[in-house]
Amino acid sequence: MERLWKAAFTVGGVAAIGAFVFWSLYKEWLSLPIFSQITAEQTFVVMLVFLGLTFLSLLAAFALHIIGGRSPDDAFPLYEKFREGLSSPEENIAQIERVANSSDPKKEKYLREAASLPSISFIEVDAINQALEDISKKKIVSNLKERMRQKEIARIKEMLPISDDPMFKPIMISSKYWRYVNRKNHPQYKKMNNFIGIVLVKGFNEEAIALSRELENEFRSVS
Repeated sequence: MERLWKAAFTVGGVAAIGAFVFWSLYKEWLSLPIFSQITAEQTFVVMLVFLGLTFLSLLAAFALHIIGGRSPDDAFPLYEKFREGLSSPEENIAQIERVANSSDPKKEKYLREAASLPSISFIEVDAINQALEDISKKKIVSNLKERMRQKEIARIKEMLPISDDPMFKPIMISSKYWRYVNRKNHPQYKKMNNFIGIVLVKGFNEEAIALSRELENEFRSVS
């Protein structure tokens, strides 16, 4: 019977089903004794009311069918965009939140797959792990970027060696945080990584200064 109604709906739509239901009921309805006691005009009015109620009932049933059969939010397109990378680190983190807050039952699977992508940034890995933790606690995932930023800045400050150079600390904090939030396939990522390594080992020598100037010029050219 269910297949019959699905086929009827596919071929004729709501109008065809409505006409069929109305005609099926109409034949039995007109045989009621009351219609022999009212005028033709009254019968016509009652028929219009009956037709309207039948049509509204069909619309309500159809709406319930659509709502009931609606699948959960599909997070896969969001995951695909995240994997490709959006326009900025902020957008990538926001995309993690969108996936995590969707009702897709596969969202945790997508997040774990995303965390294993070789090119994503350190902040994205940390944000994904935090999102998975929030999901396990039935929490809304939000404000990931700021939460990760605060933790990472504190970690960088704690790990930096002591230096007499007043520029050492601010430059290293900004450089290491840039490396933290940007993806490993970023055009300047490798050069920034080299700069950090040189400064930590040898200080601001000529090689480090030359790399710093190159990076500054490259950043200006794309800004």
